[in-house]
Amino acid sequence: MKLSFYSDQLLMKSYFPFLLVLLPIQAFGQSNVIYKSPYSIIYGNSGNPPKSGYWEYSVEHHIYKLITTESNLLIIKQSAMNILIKPKKILLSNEGPPFGEAKNFTTQLQCTVVDLSQQAGPVREQTSSGTCYAYAAMELLNFGQTKTYSALYLAEMYGKANKKSKTETASNASDQLSLVNGFNGGITADALALGLKAGLCPEENVPSIDSSNTNLENYKKLLAYYQEAKAQDLDADTVAKACEANNGGLMDSLKAIFKAITPEIFASLYSASPSASLFTEALASEACKGKVEKNLPPGKTNQNIKNTRTDYFENGRLVGIFDEKRKELIDHLNNTLTHKKPVVLSLLAGGLIKTKNPINSDTGDNIQHDSHASVVLGRKWVDEVKDGQGNIIQEGGCFYLAKNSWGEDWKVPEGLGAKSVEGKPGYFMMSQKKVLEYSTGALSLE
Repeated sequence: MKLSFYSDQLLMKSYFPFLLVLLPIQAFGQSNVIYKSPYSIIYGNSGNPPKSGYWEYSVEHHIYKLITTESNLLIIKQSAMNILIKPKKILLSNEGPPFGEAKNFTTQLQCTVVDLSQQAGPVREQTSSGTCYAYAAMELLNFGQTKTYSALYLAEMYGKANKKSKTETASNASDQLSLVNGFNGGITADALALGLKAGLCPEENVPSIDSSNTNLENYKKLLAYYQEAKAQDLDADTVAKACEANNGGLMDSLKAIFKAITPEIFASLYSASPSASLFTEALASEACKGKVEKNLPPGKTNQNIKNTRTDYFENGRLVGIFDEKRKELIDHLNNTLTHKKPVVLSLLAGGLIKTKNPINSDTGDNIQHDSHASVVLGRKWVDEVKDGQGNIIQEGGCFYLAKNSWGEDWKVPEGLGAKSVEGKPGYFMMSQKKVLEYSTGALSLE
């Protein structure tokens, strides 16, 4: 490794994610170099470096050793040294791809054909709910199992675990689904960890596999009834009778989602729940009472979760990504697919699979960069195609097959970064370049 010298400072490379720290340095004999990376480290107080030769270093027991190809070893006295690391960042952009142009890391030899879509569950329909994270996490948990487990139950338990219960009881929400804690978005890795720790409820107890919007429409009916009944201050007996009489299809909606719930239990939970979210959480818990199965998938724990993140935040807002993490993300994606396992990608959907939303001029909120979770289930190599004038009409490289959760009727709008897949409704394909230009993370269960 060639190094540049600046007066009494030595410029080197390191993998260590320190920000401004102090380390004791001692000189030792020559050793093998075991760490290199794109980070810049500046060492102060290094004495007078030689005029020729190049320098490398190794790390052993947290002690740096500086080595020269010349016969003389650079001797550094035991002292404190400033180390400054400046990782390259790519700022989030509102023009073009959110993280700028990317390069291909994957060769055709590495992009062997993989298609796990036949082993995956059906395409889901999340409608207006923010449940993509739960559907994605459950895809990892369900994959390879003989029984299917409920994503809606996982979303309810995620909302309960986060303890952000809402208190709306009047019909003042534009969308009833927004009243449910777990239906307002979530972190896929946290939902995956919760499922591994707390257990899974079989699909038949809280169905969530419908690719139409039937199940969530039934959710809306139950939530609307709860709001109306609370607004009228109805007692439990009145609610139970309305349920038994199937007023407005109330019993039909209840049985479609929470099969084990009787009118009496429904009324009791209604009376005991001060908010709509606590009400549906209680319904889900009761429907799965005695049915939750743990230690699934067999032998998997939180230690098996692999989560590669490229994003960084300032004041709680996404600002950009770390450039050096891009290849790590692609390696994670490719290695997992090679081992025939699915991968969840965190994507900024605007411009990739949906039309960008405008920036709110009043608040400045950049909702065109809303994050979305999709599950990658395959890959294949696509050759580049040019027209007679040499213009590229088909991008080449490694392309990835992903399953979305916007129903089987959904297709990628024309002119965006990804493409729909013929014969696979609800799926889309995107090149490795697009993965890097729109992704903030990859998640898998090893």
